[in-house]
Amino acid sequence: MLRLFLFLFFAASAVLNGILFVLYSTEKGYKLERLEEVERYSVSLQHHVIHDSFAVILGDVLFLSQQNELTGYLQSQESNLLDQAGAEYLAFARNHTDYDQIRYLNAAGKELIRVNNTVDGPRIVAAGQLQNKAKRYYFLACNQLKQGEIFLSPFDLNIEHGEIEKPYKPIIRIGTPIFDAQGNRAGIVLVNYLGEKLLEQIRNSAFIARGKAMLLNSDGYWLLAPDAQKEWGFILNQPAHRIGAFDAEAWEAIRSQTKGQIRTAQGIYTFETVYPAQSEYYRSSGGAAHPFAQSRKQFAGKEYHWHMVSFLSHSDLEKADKILATKYFIIGASGLLLVLSGSWAVAFAAAKRRVYQKQLKELALFDQLTKLPNRVLFFDRLTMMAEHSRRYRSQFALLYLDLDGFKLVNDSHGHDVGDQLLATVAQRLQSICRRSDTVDRLGGDEFAILYANLRNVGELDTFARRVINELSQSIDLSVGSVRVGVSVGIALFPEDCDNVETLVNLADRAMYRSKDSGKNTYTFAHA
Repeated sequence: MLRLFLFLFFAASAVLNGILFVLYSTEKGYKLERLEEVERYSVSLQHHVIHDSFAVILGDVLFLSQQNELTGYLQSQESNLLDQAGAEYLAFARNHTDYDQIRYLNAAGKELIRVNNTVDGPRIVAAGQLQNKAKRYYFLACNQLKQGEIFLSPFDLNIEHGEIEKPYKPIIRIGTPIFDAQGNRAGIVLVNYLGEKLLEQIRNSAFIARGKAMLLNSDGYWLLAPDAQKEWGFILNQPAHRIGAFDAEAWEAIRSQTKGQIRTAQGIYTFETVYPAQSEYYRSSGGAAHPFAQSRKQFAGKEYHWHMVSFLSHSDLEKADKILATKYFIIGASGLLLVLSGSWAVAFAAAKRRVYQKQLKELALFDQLTKLPNRVLFFDRLTMMAEHSRRYRSQFALLYLDLDGFKLVNDSHGHDVGDQLLATVAQRLQSICRRSDTVDRLGGDEFAILYANLRNVGELDTFARRVINELSQSIDLSVGSVRVGVSVGIALFPEDCDNVETLVNLADRAMYRSKDSGKNTYTFAHA
């Protein structure tokens, strides 16, 4: 009995240790894949944060440049209108604390309006304290632009009286030229955006990942680094404070690829290139080394870029591995006290439970025919997009789609053919939507599209026509080619409604008006 006990004990121990080793290796690989996936999602999210922030800033600058009192002053030169414009800028600054300064400079570079953001709140600078900035690179660069173009300075540190301000104040200057009614240059409107606000948004959006968030300029210098002492090396004349000096292999990959993920001797880097000045209306400056020097260069579009990076060091990965190894060591030690059949039953039950949970989640949130988000997930994403819109004062649209002629195809050829048609429609809708948009199947032949980051209503006309044109094309099915159409209703958030349920109802009613108008068309809720 003793010999049999020892045989069974050591045999069970060997089998158990083998099972635990396989499980450990599998889970280690899965966790690493999951970790890398979360890093990619986190960097993409931070990229969108930057994109959305600059969309808001662009709108603010154009709004300030077209302010009524300022326009009136340019026509009449009446000082009371200039005072009123300053009061409007002050009121604007109270509601937009992301701006350190808001200024209007005339064509000679003289500040006529300047609102400073102080510890006690925004205040208008007295006339006697206004300065002439005619020699500063940002005035020279901005004053050369055409009407409607936007100037964007480098992301650097604020300089006051020829010295870098301390504590450091990261600043991005955004401006646009002003013209009078006769088309003559009348100066510029310029805002100093507090870059720390953008960096803080990046830090907050990076919480979902284990990696450390980093923001690099186009030369690889840290604008945001895990070690704050290594930030702003390009303006502090510290060439060693750039990622290329820390990891040349990583920097080569980051600067040569738009996005990607690379493992080096230092760790895992996940990165995306950010183009804040990608619009053709941006004209950017390389800045100046000294306060009154000329700008180093002028460029537009993709020449002006940053690199969004998340970094997982090998020490962080090793900590995660040690935690996982400790976990399996404890399981193995405890498992020696159990019989082989019990250990196997527990492992099998746990694996089966994980599979069932995954299947239940897919059934609960995704349409099984089209693989699109279903009505439950649609309302969840719609609510999240509404919260994002309220927070960042952005706009999005809901397009409610109902196929025209689907019932005829379904009744004539059967449900299997109808299912083929719905799956093909889902694929076509996904192919014409952007990555930031969401396509959902609400049920039957009804679909919805959440169109994110809406800049103007005009782009919706183009997109809606594209949807109608795409779904009006001939569709090849197992029974041959068929044609259907689509009626579209469009509601805007928050212009049409600030409530998600009402927004859906508005889009739904607009869709039925499209059907009543002859089908295969689109209707705006506010129309």
